[in-house]
This record gives sequence, C-alpha cells and structure tokens, in this order.
Amino acid sequence: MLEIDSEQGKVWVYPTDFPEREYQFQLARRALEENTLVCLPTGLGKTFVAAVVMFNFRRWFPGGIVVFVAPSRPLVHQQMRACRSMMGVEEEEICELTGKVKPTVRKSLWEVKPMVFLTPQVMDNDLTNRICPVKRLVCIVLDEAHRATKNHSYAQLTSTIAHEGNQACRIVGLSATPGSNVEAIQEVIINLRSSSLLYYDESDPEVQPYVFDRKVETITIPQDESIRMVMEQAATMLQPLLESLTRSGVLQSRNPGSVSTIYLMSARDAWRKGAASLASHEKWNVESTFAMAMSWCHGLAVLQSHGLVSFHKYLQGIQREASEKRAMAKMQFTSKPSFQSLCSRVQSIVSAGGCHPKVNKCLEVLRTHFDSMSDERKVIIFVEYREAVFELERQIEKLKPTVRCCSFVGQSAGKGGPLERDALKGLNQSKQQQVLADFRGSRYNVMISTSIGEEGLDIGEVDLLILYDALRSPVRMVQRMGRTGRKRNGKIVVLLTVGVEERKFAEMNRASDSLKRKLRDPTAFHFSQPETGKLQLDYMRCVRQRLYRAPTSTDQGTTSKRSEPPRVTNLRHQWPITRQGTRPLREKILDIVILSESDLASPLSTFRVGTTNKSRTLAEMSRVILRLSDWPSEGIHKSTRTGGQASGNRLRKLIDDEAECDSTQRQDDTDETQGSLAEFLVSAEREPSENYVDMVSVYRRSLLHLHDNDVNEIRR
Repeated sequence: MLEIDSEQGKVWVYPTDFPEREYQFQLARRALEENTLVCLPTGLGKTFVAAVVMFNFRRWFPGGIVVFVAPSRPLVHQQMRACRSMMGVEEEEICELTGKVKPTVRKSLWEVKPMVFLTPQVMDNDLTNRICPVKRLVCIVLDEAHRATKNHSYAQLTSTIAHEGNQACRIVGLSATPGSNVEAIQEVIINLRSSSLLYYDESDPEVQPYVFDRKVETITIPQDESIRMVMEQAATMLQPLLESLTRSGVLQSRNPGSVSTIYLMSARDAWRKGAASLASHEKWNVESTFAMAMSWCHGLAVLQSHGLVSFHKYLQGIQREASEKRAMAKMQFTSKPSFQSLCSRVQSIVSAGGCHPKVNKCLEVLRTHFDSMSDERKVIIFVEYREAVFELERQIEKLKPTVRCCSFVGQSAGKGGPLERDALKGLNQSKQQQVLADFRGSRYNVMISTSIGEEGLDIGEVDLLILYDALRSPVRMVQRMGRTGRKRNGKIVVLLTVGVEERKFAEMNRASDSLKRKLRDPTAFHFSQPETGKLQLDYMRCVRQRLYRAPTSTDQGTTSKRSEPPRVTNLRHQWPITRQGTRPLREKILDIVILSESDLASPLSTFRVGTTNKSRTLAEMSRVILRLSDWPSEGIHKSTRTGGQASGNRLRKLIDDEAECDSTQRQDDTDETQGSLAEFLVSAEREPSENYVDMVSVYRRSLLHLHDNDVNEIRR
C-alpha cells in the first residue's frame, strides 16, 4: 500500500457544490474509513458519495490510482461524466477504458492516469494480464455491487487484488438493494471484503425530505378463457419431461404447476456436480431433457404473462430450431401429435385476433394518464420477456399521435431463446444511447423496456411506471420503482394476472419486507475485519469547499454550470512542443477552432468557425485531444454514407500531406493545408469521420508545430 501524503492526509474534503445532506455525509465518512457497502435508493446520490471517496483518496495518495467500475459501457461513461463534475478534476486526469482499446494503449494509460473508469470485464482482464499496476490501486468503487456473487467479474477482480497482496485497497460497493436474500447479501459482503453495510430507504427520516411520493396501484386482470385452455394443454406436455428427470433421480417434483425455469436450473447445476462419472450418453439424455424442460417452462411463462401472440411466436421459433439446427431434443418434441395439435389451436385463436387482456388494460392506463395531463409527461413500461416488446409496441401505435412509443432492449437478438429472428432485434450501444436521448427529449413519451432499463442509466424524469408482469426479485423491483418519483410525485401501476402472478407479487413483497428488517439488523451479517486499510477520520479535519464542476447531470438529478473559469492546461507537460512549423499556420489554427463548453455530448459536434482569445483556445485544444483520445468509439457516429467516407479520406490525405512537407515547403503549403482543415472542421458534424483517431492526429500535429516562444507569448 502506498503511503498517505503527510500534508494532504491532515484533512478530508467534502464538496459543498450541492446542498449538504446528512445521510450522504455519513455514508462518505464511513466509506473513507473502511470498506463499505453503500445501499441507497435510486436517485438519492450514491454516485456523489463515491465521488467524495475517490476525490479524497486521489488527494491522500498522489501516486495511487482510483478506479470506478460499472457493469456496462454506457453506464461507465455516464458515471465518469458525473464524477468528474462532482470532483472538479481536469479531464486529462481521467480516462475510460473499454475492450476496444488495445492492451498496449491500456497499459500506458494505467501508468499515467490517476482515475480510471471501466467495466469489470476489462478490469479483470487487465489484472489477469498484469496490465493494471495492482500495487498502486488505492480505491475501487463497484457500481451495482449486488452483482458480486459466484463467478461474476466483480468477485474475480476483488479476489485478484487481494491475492496480489493489496489488502489495503479501499473497496466501496454501491447498490439500491444488495441482494434478493440474506445468503446473496452475505456473499457480496465476503467478496467485497466489506467491514460495514449502511442501508437507507424512503421510509428513513434522514431520506424522507428528498423523496417524492410514489403511488402504487395494483390492477388484477382475469385470465382469458382461451389462454387458460391453451395453458392446460401446454402444461400436459411438460409432464413427460419432468417424469423422465424424476426417474433419473435428478428432480424431486414432477408437478408442472410447481416447477419454474429457475427451479430446473438449480436442479441441473446440482446434478452436474456429481455427473462426472456418468457415461456420455446418460449425461446427454439428462442435459437435453433439462434444456427442453427449461425452454418449455419459459414458453409457459410467456403464455401466462403475455398471451397467445407471443406464445405463437415462441412455438414458431422452436419449430425453426428443430428444422434448421437439427436439435435432436427439439426435433423429437415438435414431432409429437400433441405439439402439432397445440400449434394448430394457437394459430386459429391468433388469426381470429386474440390478445392478452393485459394489452387492453395497458392501453386504457395510457389513455387515462395522457388525457389527465396538460403538459408532456413520460411513461416507462417494464416488460420481463423481449418476446412481448414488439407486440406491445404494435398495439400502442394505435394511440398515436398522443402516444409516441419506442423500445429499449439489450444488444443480443433473443440470446438463449428460440425467438432470435422473431423477437425485436437487439440494439447496439450507440442505438441504445440514441433511444435514451430521444426519450429524454421530445421525440418519444413512452418507452417499453426490458431489464436493461432497470440499472443505473440516465433515462430521465418519469411520471408513470407500468410494470407489465410480476417479479420475484426484490432487487429488480426496487430498481424498477426507483425510476419514478425522483423530481416530482410519481405513479406505479402493476398489472397482475389472476393466479400465478398474484402469488408471485405477494411473495416478492413478503421477501422485500423481510429483507429490509435484516438489513437494519447489525447482527444479521458477518463482516470482514482487515488488519490494514482502515483510516481514522477522527484525526483529520473535515474541510467543506466548492469544487470546479463542468455542466452535466449528476446522480442527484442536479444540473449546474461552471462556477470558475477554465484552468489553462500545461501544454508543455502534455505534449512536447517542437520548433518546427510556422507562425501563420499556428495563428490560423487558433483562430478557427473553438470548443463549445456547454456541449459534452459529442466531441465532433463541438467545433465551429470563429475567433477567440488565443490562450483560452490553446488550452481548450489540449482538452479536445484528450477528450477524443479517451472517448469510446461507439459514442462517435460512424457514417456509412459516401460523404462520410470522403471526409475520412480527406483527413488521411491531410495527414499524409502534412507528413511529407518539410520545413522549407511548409510556409508555401500553409494556406492550402489550412483551408482543408478549416473545411473539414466546418463539415465535421454532418459528415463525421469514420475514424475519430484521425481527428486526434490532426490536432496533435497542429500542437506539435507550435513554437516554444510562441506558446509562452500566448500564455502571457
């Protein structure tokens, strides 16, 4: 462990850029002292607490590295912007690492960047490959820390850090709810080596002043008779699969009504632990039967929650897999007369226009909501299965133009299920970001989301949540409900089918209440007591002060403007300034490039032609280089148009021309080169380069051409 700085270690800093909240102060103080699992509802400032801890560890250990880990790249980027605005650090001190950055580049960034934001997979890989200097790690923040169970990358990376001898590294976990049960929470505590768990919810008096009212309405929907009859017929087809597993001694229950996909997965995992001695054909029989049974249980859940249209697509997907992939278990299953009879029955009902009663009730809720609102309000509909997203969106289209609907799903195209082609296609991360931006804006006012919308991402203010199906997990329910009531009162409507979903929702509420009681009991969990790493803040003076902030949304939902003028970057330290180049080229570059401070959304869209103070422009140009170098490639629009390709070619030609010019020719070529650069910058937004690294190269070359004396003159 690095030694704490003797001067900086005399105080710890608490930012006053936001109104102080006592619970945040106490959470930050505890997390500074020891490894802590911070449990706070969505929207109440977990990221702010993390930023305070990171900022102080950065001060205390100048040679150390502080790390923020989040489960997805969009969330990594979002949290990096929020933390930077809260901590008031320069952009050149922070970097975002993704798997698209080459290992050699990541290694060099680990060496020079004191603050790193990345996904757990990249962190784990860099630790395993010894790219990350583990001995210099002084603080790690793990967002959505409830994931740190079993073989998740969170558990792997904390284990690696401890194995490498860095026991004193501070580990701070952030989560709205740290687990679905006591056992899962205890596993998280062990994996994160937590010495304490601090939990608040909306009922706590410390939090109540900052929480808006959320009204929860439960609507029970009778089971449609046609769905009930199909359900009974489909359940009888599960019976032979369960009986086969029971005869093999790997399953206890063979009642289709008491078996779920999760139950079968647990039974399969338990069986696999003792299956090594079995013959290969025996293992194949059990594995294939488990797979078919789990697949059919999933289909029954789709039928129960989302109706015959989604179930019909599910059946078509199974038939396609059986014929195209030649999956033996599915071929045998789909060839049975009972399966053919079920398909015919479902086909006839769907052709007659049958749909789940939930669809009509959902449309009714939307009509009532928008008819009662005089201004623009936002709605999220959470759906468990992607199979239902497309069908629900198609039905909601009937409410145009009042309702403008979009879908928000993960990247995979029906991974793990038989509906890869029929389900709504997955969205890559750039499309996901575009959907979120359109929803936060005015293009859409209703978003249908799968589980990807539950965690962390900045979706914006939401007035109404419709939970289309019931969940058993308290963690996911808390995350969903946290999407409303953040800046004003919100409403939650839960749609439950009579029977199974009613029971599931009741079980979830009972489990949630029990879990809350356990989280408030200090004796319910066993905590780590490390020999090193604990700090005594009683010996430190707390200094409250404002920090330099850039304009960006924070986890508290506050947007602020810069309170101080931008600080001039030390260009001599960042880039070696050579004596090559000419004054006219330098002056013209400075005169045409201005960085818009208020636009951090896309680096390429921040340039415009104009004039400004040269020292300010020079400093901003340095920041542009670092910003573009660290910007994730998916954040840059990759144009497939001919115009975009032409822009890329012009950039490459400009770089080649610049490289070929020697000092005697440069003066003559200045005007032509400058004209090409200016033309590209003006058109950069509408014709962005396919490779933003070319843009970085252009600016870096321009800076390298500046004369030392000219730089000093500009600074004066």
